[in-house]
Amino acid sequence: MLVLAGIAVSGGWSLSALPASFPTTTVLVIAAGACVCVAALTSRWDRGVKVVTVLLTTSAVGALVLIGAVFRVGTPESVRVSDTNYEVLVTEGLAVIDPLWIVSIRDTSGVFARESEIACINGDSPDNSLESVVMDGEGRLVLTSFDRGDVTVTLNPRGEVVDIADPAGILGCP
Repeated sequence: MLVLAGIAVSGGWSLSALPASFPTTTVLVIAAGACVCVAALTSRWDRGVKVVTVLLTTSAVGALVLIGAVFRVGTPESVRVSDTNYEVLVTEGLAVIDPLWIVSIRDTSGVFARESEIACINGDSPDNSLESVVMDGEGRLVLTSFDRGDVTVTLNPRGEVVDIADPAGILGCP
């Protein structure tokens, strides 16, 4: 309800009042739940039916928003690594309320592509946010965080992880 109140105060039902990462589906679920609650409260139903309807609706909306936040995963951005048979994928998602970046390698040789996760950064503080992913030399992938340093991932020619140097302890996801 606070989200809806914030949108209403901002001068209309514009989704631009929300952060860019806020999913539109969440707004629709919350709005539908609010409509059901208002309809129940303004109806001629018994008081007990109104209370049960509002409680069930708010519980269902809360559960749907939480499930949507937990299982939301963005579309991966991929960069093909020159002269190799693999590409680097960075997928941005959410870990309940924290931003999450999953870095994986996709082997594109052969008929079937094989993908393996090599790093995961949980942005539970602004210092942990992923700023860039760069190929530095032959088989070295450098993940740069906003303020906590770099993680160097060494890969073999097939794109498999040989070594991970994480001096600042940036990596780790729930």
